[in-house]
Amino acid sequence: MPGKNKAMEKAVSANSTADRAIEILLAFDAAHPVWTPTELAKHLNMPRSTIYRYFNSLKHYGLIIEDRDGGFQLSAKVVELARVAKSTTTVMRIARPWLERLSEKFGEFTSLRELIGPELVPVDRIDCRHHVRIPYLRNTTLPWPATAGAKVMLAFASPKELEEMFKLFTPVAYTPNTITEKSLLEKELERVRRQGYAVSNEERDEGVSGVAAPIFSGGRLAYCIALGGPAFRFVGNNLAQMTDEITEACEAITADLTKYEL
Repeated sequence: MPGKNKAMEKAVSANSTADRAIEILLAFDAAHPVWTPTELAKHLNMPRSTIYRYFNSLKHYGLIIEDRDGGFQLSAKVVELARVAKSTTTVMRIARPWLERLSEKFGEFTSLRELIGPELVPVDRIDCRHHVRIPYLRNTTLPWPATAGAKVMLAFASPKELEEMFKLFTPVAYTPNTITEKSLLEKELERVRRQGYAVSNEERDEGVSGVAAPIFSGGRLAYCIALGGPAFRFVGNNLAQMTDEITEACEAITADLTKYEL
């Protein structure tokens, strides 16, 4: 099948290109913080023209910079990526015991989430231990925010961030409980700010409820922890315990992030 073979060759070529770019980036280390194209070509046993081509691409994307002597070194963007990786790893290490504690107590789907654009990106998670369970939590605020995690992330966003997010939203009545009027949603977000946590009562999916609370870093909203499960377990005293426990967990994680200046 000629078409299929060409597609496979293209995929292999793309992988080879990515592999070489990564190999070049990984050649930079404490012992070799600067490389000239000639030196790196010899070190990696590649043609110098190939090294030049990759250097130009990496330079275009701001991953390396060229010095006055014709040498290349990693840019501040790579340092920033490393900082993000370190921060996320540290946050997971700090938050994991609290996720385990919440999971052990309530047995519900438990997750640590970060808001990136309109997406609630899972950083860590523990699955539900009950026989009656939900398979996942929603990972987006679009087209209309209705989950507990989405409410928390919007409630504690900056006014500018909130304004930009609302430009992306289109009201959708997912269930009879969905708050579809912007003015009512804004009142709900104000309540979330006052009480320090959010509850979604079958507002995104019928039969599914959740609670969430914010985690701050450097005075800004950074993450949230969310619990989700069948609505019949998110009521009464059990719900009150969930909101108390999740708020305590997020406040403790915030305190640790502040202490470590993350």
